[in-house]
Amino acid sequence: MRLSFDPEEPPADPPAECVSPTIWRLSHRLHRCHLLADDGGCTCGEPFPCRSRRLVERGFLAALGLGVGAASRQDLLDRLTAENSLNAQPVRPDPSDSRHHRPGLPGKEET
Repeated sequence: MRLSFDPEEPPADPPAECVSPTIWRLSHRLHRCHLLADDGGCTCGEPFPCRSRRLVERGFLAALGLGVGAASRQDLLDRLTAENSLNAQPVRPDPSDSRHHRPGLPGKEET
């Protein structure tokens, strides 16, 4: 199969031939954490390709509808979701941003 993108640098947005945009986006997010490092290992510190990188590659193929049935696609979706939550960097809200104000929290006045 001829791909419309470079598999070493897949686009963040699912390509036209993608049948599962959610799996594509989860795979892409995890892909950014598991790249080939200059020393030949994975950027996560494990030998390349690490377990997560292999999961990413299966995710991209599944998102394109290649070699994965519906049951396997759901299992892959679950595993990608779990891996993404493990690799996620927590984002701390800016306390000065009023969108993050929750009434009743100490240190915040009610308006």
